[in-house]
Amino acid sequence: KDYKSKLKGLIFFRILFSALLLGSTIVLHLSDSATAMEWSLIFLYGLSIAIFLISLIYSLFLKRIKKEILFAFIQTGVDTFFVTLIIFVTGGFLSVFSFLYLVVIIYSSMLLPMRGTMVIAALCSFQFGCLVELEYFGILDPLGTNGTTLASAYDWYQVFFKLMITMLACFAVAVLSSLLSEQTRKSKEELRAMEGHVKRVEKMAAIGEMAAGLAHEIRNPLAALT
Repeated sequence: KDYKSKLKGLIFFRILFSALLLGSTIVLHLSDSATAMEWSLIFLYGLSIAIFLISLIYSLFLKRIKKEILFAFIQTGVDTFFVTLIIFVTGGFLSVFSFLYLVVIIYSSMLLPMRGTMVIAALCSFQFGCLVELEYFGILDPLGTNGTTLASAYDWYQVFFKLMITMLACFAVAVLSSLLSEQTRKSKEELRAMEGHVKRVEKMAAIGEMAAGLAHEIRNPLAALT
């Protein structure tokens, strides 16, 4: 039940994010600079709708899913792909939304064991690295940049430095958030064990009180007979 509630919270968070993305796209569309990034806006509209629809599909299949951890891994893996698309449509190398990788890693640590979280971190690093390299070598032009490849305007060591910083941040957040999640899980298990022990002690105390009361009730008639 706790795990299903976490999955429901993740789905609700994703729906809320799609609504915020759609709202910000509408605001940007109504601004004066909308004509300069028309394709980016169309892509963002489609992306926000796709995130909303896939969240609805997740919610429909949630009750039928038996392998919750695998279901959570699939969701977080798909989310990394959506984050890469958001980065691509908002400027690529210079996009301010690369921090969304860290958000995905943090909530994946709440649902997956450390190995699964490390896989998600590796997936984020791989996708961001491929996106930046394709942009740097002129193979891919991010949307919203008017056809200019922003990464190629920088020296290779600057691009490499940002790549390394982003990848190290992904793995560092994965390790730290996993350790915190594991500690939280252990604390909850210990708390539940203590609650069970307290309940057993209370039951034993109630049985003791009942036995003492019965002994007292039996003792009074025997004392009257003697």
